[in-house]
Amino acid sequence: RVCAHCSAHKDYGEMASKRRRTQITGRGSAGDGVSLAASGSTTEDFAKAKRINRAADAVGQSADAGWGKDSQAMAALRGLQSLCIEPKGLVSASLRVRGWPVLLGVIPSDDQPPHPSDVAQDHANEHQVKLDVDRSFWRFPKGIKQKERVQLRRGITDFLDAILGGNPDFHYYQGFHEICAVMMLTCGQRRGLQLCRVLCHCHIRDYLEPTLEASIAHTELIYALLHIEVPQLHAHLVEADMLSHFAISWILTWFTHDVDELSTIVRVYDACLASHPFFPTYISAAIVMANTEMLLALPADLSQLHKALLDLPKTADFDEVIANAYGLFHKHSPTVLIKSPAISEKGRELLAQSKAATAFEQFTADPTVYAAAPDAVKQRDPTIAIVRAAICGAATFLSGTLAIAAIEVVIVRGSALFAA
Repeated sequence: RVCAHCSAHKDYGEMASKRRRTQITGRGSAGDGVSLAASGSTTEDFAKAKRINRAADAVGQSADAGWGKDSQAMAALRGLQSLCIEPKGLVSASLRVRGWPVLLGVIPSDDQPPHPSDVAQDHANEHQVKLDVDRSFWRFPKGIKQKERVQLRRGITDFLDAILGGNPDFHYYQGFHEICAVMMLTCGQRRGLQLCRVLCHCHIRDYLEPTLEASIAHTELIYALLHIEVPQLHAHLVEADMLSHFAISWILTWFTHDVDELSTIVRVYDACLASHPFFPTYISAAIVMANTEMLLALPADLSQLHKALLDLPKTADFDEVIANAYGLFHKHSPTVLIKSPAISEKGRELLAQSKAATAFEQFTADPTVYAAAPDAVKQRDPTIAIVRAAICGAATFLSGTLAIAAIEVVIVRGSALFAA
């Protein structure tokens, strides 16, 4: 891990993260013109980039005047949210670095957010976090060396430790590290951590419960939409005893687990960040509906349908899917949809009590409400941190995954001794 007492490692991590974001996304230091030109973007992309910048500027300039329903800041934010739904979303990496904070009520200021290693803390889920992180960063970024992969894993571990250790109400789930990884790769460690904390208090709050009951209830909304829009397909899936659980990884990771291209993933994030916490479920339903003919052609066989459904995100046209999901959302609002007979009684109860939906109501009234969420900012035991700093250098030199795993065991088992 990048230790709080090892500024050289921390500075390297920030520089490596910035360099990696440039390599991944093609974002040049000269701004949008460079990145858009390098990616072969169209005249429409340049025009949209200007609209995005104007909307972000308008939010920042009018935010101090307040966030009333008819305020200039709220109108500008709604404009930026609409741009996220349109084809290509926020278009480029640099525009996401600028737009994502605004979407989450983090208005740019001169104050630098803390580095994850400065606020990382111990928590109950460290073992599972380590298991998942050790399997991460294989699909993206593309073409990185093992040393860089190890560095990214250290960074995301501190990222997760800062969030989970800072708020005991947040419970780790498998896939949470993937959402955090996308935020870190796109916005850097400092800003990415700040944005992830907002997500945890609002958009993905239901996923961080002690059990997955609330998250599974989200998937039931898919069948509620199918029951209304494509009853024949809904009946076909029910006949095969296909539960809505097939989409759980789509929702829990905002499709990060099921799509290989980071450029596609961040486009999905544009839409999810700009929308209601249930919107990933509407995207999921739109993906299934787009393949109605193919699914109905299959027999009502659980294994065949399950395999076909799991593969759908890999070939989805997400611009079209998001547009269709947006139409579904405005046609069937969550408050009406949860009354559907296609949702179980337990599912209706959980959806009606959704912490994410409640938080989003507060967020809608004042988008800055979670920007300064009062998570604890407590440093790990300083004696242990010093030991981590010394071992961190050895781990960097060795850079092997096995060596780092062994060092982590030494740290965990020896922590009580060093603390004493």
